[in-house]
Amino acid sequence: MSIINRKSDRFGMVAFAVMAGLSMVGSVQQASGAVVLSTAFAGSNASDTVPVNDGVSTTARPVGINVGLSSWSVANAAEVDLSGITTMTVGTHTYGSIADPIDKGKWLLMLGNGSYSDGASTPINASSLSNGTPNNHIAFNSAGVARSTTTTAAAVGAFSFVFEVKSGVTLTGLSANFDAGQVATNGTWYAANAATGSSNTNPFYNVRIVGLNNSTNFDFYSAFQAAGATTQSTTSIGGAGADVVPFAATAIDQTNSSLVAGLYRLEVRFSNKNMGQRTGLDDFALNATVVIPEPATLGALAGLAVLGLRRRH
Repeated sequence: MSIINRKSDRFGMVAFAVMAGLSMVGSVQQASGAVVLSTAFAGSNASDTVPVNDGVSTTARPVGINVGLSSWSVANAAEVDLSGITTMTVGTHTYGSIADPIDKGKWLLMLGNGSYSDGASTPINASSLSNGTPNNHIAFNSAGVARSTTTTAAAVGAFSFVFEVKSGVTLTGLSANFDAGQVATNGTWYAANAATGSSNTNPFYNVRIVGLNNSTNFDFYSAFQAAGATTQSTTSIGGAGADVVPFAATAIDQTNSSLVAGLYRLEVRFSNKNMGQRTGLDDFALNATVVIPEPATLGALAGLAVLGLRRRH
């Protein structure tokens, strides 16, 4: 056997070992199916103006909700964390600016095409509602958002925030939990159900993930989901210690359940309600299995790579 063939065989063995090591890395999991980010909107929530460029001009609109970082729970900021960004483009609208960026942990409320207006004389804005502490929640300021009779961009309403998956981390098995429904202007959840065509229909829901510095873009479901079984109640949030909501959703059927390191926008999207109350959101949690390489495994892979290079020469 020639020297060249021997080197080739040795390198092939090293390459196989490296590939085997890489397959081992993908199997290392931490915090399986755990909550990585969550908020109950328990802090002091306030509507916030954000500069929005619609492609023609820039105007400041109260489309943001500052819930405060103390109202968020982050399981491990070294793996997954909230993120602030300078600007974010959704459709033909760009939110934020160098002078007024989108703060870390802030929620942005927008319509289905990424705008803040359906063309009406009064633009649709964000509104923070509470009727008791600590069970605050957030909502749109218009009953027309996510309504089944709306044929404009307001037919879909989205609550969104930005988060980051850190370098060397992959998220799998994504799911999201949240309370939602229709909210009166006094902060009361309105009794409704999920039956399409009934007299009191809650908004249907979906969850969207959009990569801000990569090509990721998918919805958890191929179509908006009905609210399912509901708790019929007009109990005020926080009233008598209760936090009763029209429905609690769990979104799990995503078409792509893997997120590598990068920045992402998560949108909780609603549509198809048929009543005249505001679309509201409370008690949000993002769950995932965190997959990271073990330091020992990384060291072994590095050693194999060096060995392979030495033997090639």
